[in-house]
Amino acid sequence: MKKALIIDDDSIARWAIMQALEKRGIAPYGASCTDDAILQIELMRGKFDIILLDIMLPKNTGVQYAQVLRCDSRFKDCPIILISSGVSPDTDKRLKKLLKDDTKLYFLAKPINANLLGKILNI
Repeated sequence: MKKALIIDDDSIARWAIMQALEKRGIAPYGASCTDDAILQIELMRGKFDIILLDIMLPKNTGVQYAQVLRCDSRFKDCPIILISSGVSPDTDKRLKKLLKDDTKLYFLAKPINANLLGKILNI
Protein backbone atom coordinates (compact mmCIF):
# COMPACT_ATOMS: atom_id res chain seq x y z
CA MET A 1 0.00 0.00 0.00
CA LYS A 2 1.29 3.46 -0.91
CA LYS A 3 1.96 5.91 1.92
CA ALA A 4 1.37 9.65 1.85
CA LEU A 5 2.54 12.36 4.23
CA ILE A 6 0.16 15.32 4.52
CA ILE A 7 1.70 18.42 6.10
CA ASP A 8 -0.95 21.05 6.82
CA ASP A 9 -1.53 23.18 9.91
CA ASP A 10 -5.29 23.29 9.18
CA SER A 11 -6.60 20.15 10.90
CA ILE A 12 -9.86 20.12 8.91
CA ALA A 13 -8.08 20.40 5.55
CA ARG A 14 -5.56 17.74 6.65
CA TRP A 15 -8.39 15.41 7.70
CA ALA A 16 -10.26 15.91 4.39
CA ILE A 17 -7.14 15.14 2.36
CA MET A 18 -6.41 12.09 4.50
CA GLN A 19 -9.96 10.81 3.91
CA ALA A 20 -9.67 11.33 0.14
CA LEU A 21 -6.39 9.41 0.05
CA GLU A 22 -7.72 6.58 2.20
CA LYS A 23 -10.66 6.14 -0.19
CA ARG A 24 -8.09 5.68 -2.96
CA GLY A 25 -6.18 3.00 -1.09
CA ILE A 26 -3.33 5.19 0.12
CA ALA A 27 -2.29 5.11 3.78
CA PRO A 28 -2.24 8.75 4.97
CA TYR A 29 0.01 10.11 7.71
CA GLY A 30 -0.59 13.64 8.97
CA ALA A 31 1.65 16.36 10.34
CA SER A 32 0.62 19.84 11.45
CA CYS A 33 4.01 21.48 10.86
CA THR A 34 7.46 20.73 9.50
CA ASP A 35 8.68 19.65 12.96
CA ASP A 36 5.90 17.03 13.08
CA ALA A 37 6.75 16.04 9.52
CA ILE A 38 10.37 15.41 10.49
CA LEU A 39 9.16 13.09 13.27
CA GLN A 40 6.84 11.23 10.89
CA ILE A 41 9.62 10.88 8.34
CA GLU A 42 11.97 9.44 10.95
CA LEU A 43 9.29 7.09 12.33
CA MET A 44 8.53 5.82 8.82
CA ARG A 45 12.22 5.81 7.86
CA GLY A 46 11.45 8.09 4.94
CA LYS A 47 9.14 5.54 3.31
CA PHE A 48 6.60 7.89 1.76
CA ASP A 49 5.43 7.56 -1.83
CA ILE A 50 3.95 11.06 -2.03
CA ILE A 51 3.96 14.23 0.06
CA LEU A 52 1.20 16.84 0.16
CA LEU A 53 2.55 20.06 1.60
CA ASP A 54 0.68 23.22 2.56
CA ILE A 55 2.41 26.34 1.31
CA MET A 56 1.51 28.48 4.33
CA LEU A 57 2.93 26.86 7.48
CA PRO A 58 3.70 28.37 10.90
CA LYS A 59 7.53 28.30 10.84
CA ASN A 60 8.36 28.36 7.14
CA THR A 61 6.70 28.03 3.77
CA GLY A 62 5.91 24.78 2.03
CA VAL A 63 7.98 26.04 -0.89
CA GLN A 64 11.03 26.28 1.39
CA TYR A 65 10.35 22.87 2.92
CA ALA A 66 9.88 21.27 -0.53
CA GLN A 67 13.40 22.47 -1.36
CA VAL A 68 14.69 20.93 1.89
CA LEU A 69 12.99 17.63 1.05
CA ARG A 70 14.52 17.60 -2.43
CA CYS A 71 17.99 17.78 -0.85
CA ASP A 72 17.24 14.54 1.02
CA SER A 73 18.07 11.57 -1.22
CA ARG A 74 15.00 9.69 0.08
CA PHE A 75 12.74 12.30 -1.53
CA LYS A 76 14.70 13.19 -4.65
CA ASP A 77 12.11 11.52 -6.91
CA CYS A 78 9.11 11.57 -4.58
CA PRO A 79 6.11 13.45 -5.97
CA ILE A 80 5.36 16.53 -3.86
CA ILE A 81 2.05 18.33 -4.17
CA LEU A 82 2.07 21.87 -2.80
CA ILE A 83 -1.38 22.96 -1.64
CA SER A 84 -2.79 26.34 -0.68
CA SER A 85 -5.87 28.53 -0.71
CA GLY A 86 -3.70 31.51 -1.64
CA VAL A 87 -0.06 32.56 -1.97
CA SER A 88 1.83 35.81 -1.60
CA PRO A 89 3.38 37.37 -4.73
CA ASP A 90 6.90 36.49 -3.49
CA THR A 91 5.94 32.86 -2.82
CA ASP A 92 4.14 32.71 -6.17
CA LYS A 93 7.33 33.74 -7.99
CA ARG A 94 9.41 31.04 -6.23
CA LEU A 95 6.65 28.46 -6.74
CA LYS A 96 6.50 29.08 -10.49
CA LYS A 97 10.27 28.63 -10.78
CA LEU A 98 10.17 25.40 -8.76
CA LEU A 99 7.26 23.99 -10.77
CA LYS A 100 9.14 24.75 -13.97
CA ASP A 101 12.36 23.09 -12.75
CA ASP A 102 10.90 20.04 -10.95
CA THR A 103 8.79 17.58 -12.96
CA LYS A 104 7.62 15.78 -9.80
CA LEU A 105 6.34 18.92 -8.09
CA TYR A 106 2.68 19.88 -8.44
CA PHE A 107 0.31 22.54 -7.13
CA LEU A 108 -3.33 22.13 -6.13
CA ALA A 109 -5.59 24.86 -4.78
CA LYS A 110 -7.65 24.28 -1.66
CA PRO A 111 -10.18 22.88 -1.27
CA ILE A 112 -8.59 19.88 -2.91
CA ASN A 113 -10.45 18.39 -5.85
CA ALA A 114 -10.31 14.63 -5.14
CA ASN A 115 -10.62 13.71 -8.84
CA LEU A 116 -7.73 15.97 -9.81
CA LEU A 117 -5.68 14.55 -6.93
CA GLY A 118 -6.45 11.06 -8.24
CA LYS A 119 -5.22 12.02 -11.72
CA ILE A 120 -1.94 13.33 -10.32
CA LEU A 121 -1.53 10.12 -8.34
CA ASN A 122 -2.57 7.99 -11.36
CA ILE A 123 -5.29 6.24 -9.38
